[in-house]
Amino acid sequence: MCDIYNEPCKICGNMVNMHLGDFDTDRFEITLLCSDCLKDFPDYTMCMPYCDWKSEEYGIIRIFALTNNAWLNRTMNYPNVGSPDLIQENAGEK
Repeated sequence: MCDIYNEPCKICGNMVNMHLGDFDTDRFEITLLCSDCLKDFPDYTMCMPYCDWKSEEYGIIRIFALTNNAWLNRTMNYPNVGSPDLIQENAGEK
């Protein structure tokens, strides 16, 4: 099973339909930037670990892992669309 819900962009509030795999990550453990905001702020990282996912529906979105648990489950936390591609991982500043 998985958690499917709408997560707002951290900057503009645009909603992205998200998939959190196996209920291993809680909703409060991630936040994201939509493709429009990522174009305006391409270096926005919050000094947090993140993954960039690409899909036809949303373009490129950046999902931030706010907890170590979210980072460990990063490959199961992605936009809820057909075949999103993980295009970049960044473990953030430690």
